[in-house]
Amino acid sequence: MWITVASKDTCQPDNEDTQAAPAKGREGPGGKASRKWKGVFKGFCNQEEQDMDMDGPDSRNTSIDQQSSWTTTAEREAFLTTESEQYMKSEDIKNNVLKIICLAVKHHGHSMATRVTIMHNLQFYEHPAEPMADCLAVLANEFNHAQLGDELLREIAAKTFNAQDKKGPRVFARFLIRFTELAPRSILKQLSLLQEQLDSESYLIRIALVEIIGHLIRELAEARDEEKQRHPHKQVIGLYEPLIDRLMGMNSYVRAKALQVLSKLCEFKVKFPKQRLQITTAAVSAFSDKYSTMRKGAASLLIKLVVTYPYGLVHGGLLEQSLFETEHGTIKEELAKVEDQMGSAVKRNNEGDADNSGEDKDEAEGSSEKKKRSRSDDDMDVDGEEKGEEDDQGGDTEEDEPSIAVDGEDDEQATPKKKSKKCSKLGLRKSQLDVAALSSEQEALAALETNKKLQLHLKKKYYTEALNFIHQIEGAMEIMGELLGSMHKAEVLEAIDFFGITHEYHFESARIGNKKMIYLIWTKDNTSTSEERNEIKGIRSRLLDCYEKIYFDPLPDLSLKEQVNRISKNMIELTYDATLAELTSLEEMVHIIMGNNQIHPDIQVKLWQVYSTNKQLPKAQRRGAIAILGMLALAKRSVLTDQVETMLKTGLGPFGKVNSSDQYGNASFLPLDPQADLTLAWFTCVALQRLNGSAKKVKGSLLDKTLWLEMENPIFRKLQAMIEMPCRSKDWFSVAEQVINTIYALSEHPDVLCNEIIKQLTQRAFSQDHKPKDTAESQPVEKDPDAMDKDHLGDVTWDLHDITPPEATQGTQGSAKSQDMGDALELSQLLFVVGHVAIKQIVFLELVE
Repeated sequence: MWITVASKDTCQPDNEDTQAAPAKGREGPGGKASRKWKGVFKGFCNQEEQDMDMDGPDSRNTSIDQQSSWTTTAEREAFLTTESEQYMKSEDIKNNVLKIICLAVKHHGHSMATRVTIMHNLQFYEHPAEPMADCLAVLANEFNHAQLGDELLREIAAKTFNAQDKKGPRVFARFLIRFTELAPRSILKQLSLLQEQLDSESYLIRIALVEIIGHLIRELAEARDEEKQRHPHKQVIGLYEPLIDRLMGMNSYVRAKALQVLSKLCEFKVKFPKQRLQITTAAVSAFSDKYSTMRKGAASLLIKLVVTYPYGLVHGGLLEQSLFETEHGTIKEELAKVEDQMGSAVKRNNEGDADNSGEDKDEAEGSSEKKKRSRSDDDMDVDGEEKGEEDDQGGDTEEDEPSIAVDGEDDEQATPKKKSKKCSKLGLRKSQLDVAALSSEQEALAALETNKKLQLHLKKKYYTEALNFIHQIEGAMEIMGELLGSMHKAEVLEAIDFFGITHEYHFESARIGNKKMIYLIWTKDNTSTSEERNEIKGIRSRLLDCYEKIYFDPLPDLSLKEQVNRISKNMIELTYDATLAELTSLEEMVHIIMGNNQIHPDIQVKLWQVYSTNKQLPKAQRRGAIAILGMLALAKRSVLTDQVETMLKTGLGPFGKVNSSDQYGNASFLPLDPQADLTLAWFTCVALQRLNGSAKKVKGSLLDKTLWLEMENPIFRKLQAMIEMPCRSKDWFSVAEQVINTIYALSEHPDVLCNEIIKQLTQRAFSQDHKPKDTAESQPVEKDPDAMDKDHLGDVTWDLHDITPPEATQGTQGSAKSQDMGDALELSQLLFVVGHVAIKQIVFLELVE
């Protein structure tokens, strides 16, 4: 720099001037002094050149602790360097420049000029925001000079920012945020002034203040233990209030930043339970915001609150509402008992104190009366001996004894008697006995009950706050379910993560959300995007990952057999109370997971065991097993090919039929089999359809991968028996539909088999062989609740007391007429089969052509 050159030029004239100086000349006044000063200056310059070669030219010059050593400094050149963005990108140049500025401010009194220059750079340039903040941080931390930073903060706090200006507030916001990260204590001292900018017109400054408050909370929460004792959590609580208030601001960017900052604050080791409840309430209310960024941020904040909750000390870290409610009720009962015990003890103590105070009061009144009488006797005592004798005969107090002691023998005999009387009276006092007993009882109660009561109060507070948090999260489930249908991808992804995490912590309403989000398997968005250097998967991929994590991933602490049982149970439970749309979506998901070879063969074996066992199992469990097996067969047909006989014996056997028909063909008169289940036959027929493979034949194509079975296969005989089985249940129609679908899916000539079925149903519907009325009356049994009522007159029963001869005649004519009528239910079954066969035959002919 130029100052180095100037110093060297100043030192060089010792050779040139001596040669150019005249040999003779007259020295002016002060010539000797000037020559002396030149020698001193030359030595100083030589020493400075050596120091500059070792430590750098500019930093050494500015480190001289003399404010008037130089008329100019390197500060000007340093600030000119800060105006260059290219120079500030180099760490070496930036660090040297910052050191020069700090030395100039610390040792040369350039604080005012530096402050003006920093404000100038922040107003007219964008890049110096972070370097200037670094400069002030170095000045405060390394040089112990925080005055410049305080002055700048006060000036910025008093500055007015325009809402239309975007460039200036953005630079100042970056400067404040960077300075807070490096020197939070400096910002904390001026926070009262900076908080006025929370009402600034520029939303960029408000965003910066929100982030600054977050950094300050982090600094105070992670402070040392001794600082925590000096600065309690009141400061942190005071900083949370404006941060939560920003969620109700006018600008959506400020509200979103507040949610983001609160989400980061949840990661601290220090928990603030009361503030966390307030944050949860604010996050739930943020779901009603019309901006998607707010709803996404609220969902992300709730996830962070659940993951970092402070209520994991009991119940294995789970947040199951029923467990907390049971424990909370138990603690309330124990606390009530303890308070009753302590209340009774206090009551007894108060009664004892009242008795003692009453006795003391009576004694005090008696003693005062005696004292009055003794005083009056002393006043009236004129003749000593006479009064003394009278007092000896009738006196009761000790105060009179010294004054009336004249005769030694009589007084000596009288005095101990009076004292013994008084002692005996005092020894019988009830107050002295009760005080000792009550004091010991109080000490025992205080030692035993106080700590227990305090502990129960803390437990009650703990469970109360935990229940409030659980109720708030449970209340947000319905709103999160609505976000699953949002048009914004970010909201849907956050909702999927939310339901996955709440299911891990055993929230009761999480199952409802898991069933709702299964429809997202049909979403076409499966592309991955990147946001903030993180890869974000598509909706379909995120859904598959969530379900695999919940239902299919093994747990670390279980054996192989336990893992298989757990996963099989989870898969079966997914079919419970599922609608047709949910089953179809689940089928697509299981198909994808099975195609990726993520289901172990032992799980398939376990499902077949559940399906074919002869034990008494819930009907839904057996249905779910065959339903999942049919879904797995979409990806691999080998799942079913080896177990066809099992399906025929179980699903189309006794477990799938309602009951056996009697000799008259009326099945509704026989008792039901407790294990009979037509829905199981329905799922079995659907699984049998998977035997021909999942590849569908394209119309007009010569390539056909469908597997056709011969008509002699026992599958078709079982199907025919199933559809011809007399049954009056409403579920028969759905089973008949799937039986016909299975026949057309597997048979080479389905029309031949369907022709036989239609003939049998026609013969049964128009047959006149019905069960006699007496037989029906002689065997009263319980009917199937799903059985449909008969419509012909032969089923109407009359009471004998109500029948008169004319009515009996009409009944006889009606019964004769009913012999020409068939069963309406059987006729409807026939028409249903004929119609469905006609539709399937048209489809079959198109495929054959």
